[in-house]
Amino acid sequence: MKTQIRALARRLALPLLAVALGCALGCAGYKSPGVTFNLVNDSGAVIHNIEIDFPGGSYGISSLRAGEHRSRWVRVIGSAPLKIDFVDAGNQSHTANLIELHAGENGSVVIHLLERGRVSVDDLRKRN
Repeated sequence: MKTQIRALARRLALPLLAVALGCALGCAGYKSPGVTFNLVNDSGAVIHNIEIDFPGGSYGISSLRAGEHRSRWVRVIGSAPLKIDFVDAGNQSHTANLIELHAGENGSVVIHLLERGRVSVDDLRKRN
């Protein structure tokens, strides 16, 4: 009985190894499409009530100290502008429409919050 099990194991070992290796290699290159937002406070003061709106969702950050940064990966669904709302250290509200986003895009976008409510963007998305 043991010899039959060993013989069966030997016969199945190579095909099972090939299937496992194929699955591992096939999944290794797969990455779901999405964009990483990197938010950087370059204003020199605390920024409050930050809301990022993108096609398919939104998220918020309660506050970001001067020099602090946050990153978040999101899946973009549909086409619409990237929008940010925030309150500066002087308690003044600001809104900015930044760039157009489209479903299936990959890469990153760096959003710099600057003095006097200004915003700049480094668009590092990969173009097909």
